[in-house]
Amino acid sequence: MTPASTTETEARIKEIERKYPRRFLERSLHSDAIDWRLLTAPNAEPARDFYVTVIRGKRTGWLVGPLPTHEAALARVEAARTEACRIDPWCDFDAFGTSSLPRGTGPTGKLNGKILC
Repeated sequence: MTPASTTETEARIKEIERKYPRRFLERSLHSDAIDWRLLTAPNAEPARDFYVTVIRGKRTGWLVGPLPTHEAALARVEAARTEACRIDPWCDFDAFGTSSLPRGTGPTGKLNGKILC
């Protein structure tokens, strides 16, 4: 797979922003319609914090983060899922993934002490 050119990337970002309101993209990036690599491209928005999140109904739980890169968050999804399900067996029915927020605006992950040790 070859990387997209900067113009193609910017055009795709504009298309996604037109389809999905910014508040949706910042609060929950669990939609399959969003290309993760595109949103974390170097020219997209460099000042972002990344999190492992859980969604139950309309609520979002910030499990691990803030992390410096999307790859770091992706690498911790399974560990966060395992730990969350150990604490709350109902987590087996929840959606796990990653989200990002502008740098310095998000909470501290609830499982940071167990996952980031």
